[in-house]
Amino acid sequence: MALAQAYAAQAQYYSGLSSTAADYVPSLLYYPGSTTNWSNEWRLSSNKGERFDWTTGVYLENRNNRLFSMYYRADPITGQVIHPQPHVQYRRFIHDQFEQQAGYGEGTWHASDSLDLTLGLRYYHYTHTIT
Repeated sequence: MALAQAYAAQAQYYSGLSSTAADYVPSLLYYPGSTTNWSNEWRLSSNKGERFDWTTGVYLENRNNRLFSMYYRADPITGQVIHPQPHVQYRRFIHDQFEQQAGYGEGTWHASDSLDLTLGLRYYHYTHTIT
């Protein structure tokens, strides 16, 4: 019995989708967006040729994406947007923000002419928010 109810619910869902999709055809999509990105890396290194070489640094990034999209009904013959719109069919605004910070360091000990020992560490943290 449960399987038959699931099939009936699925059929009802898909029939609703086809009538909804018909409301979008023909339509015009307005889709402006923008991206800004700021990133920098600062690095400090020792002089080469010493018994111990090292490098340390910091990396920072901040990226913002903004997107607005809207569908408008269009005339099926001319393709022109119908004015006034009976209702807005679809509208969304997305703000996507990504921030990243990292710190790192690496050191190499030149034990002999034929042996180098290297150790490195990296720490990073990021946040990604989509609204």
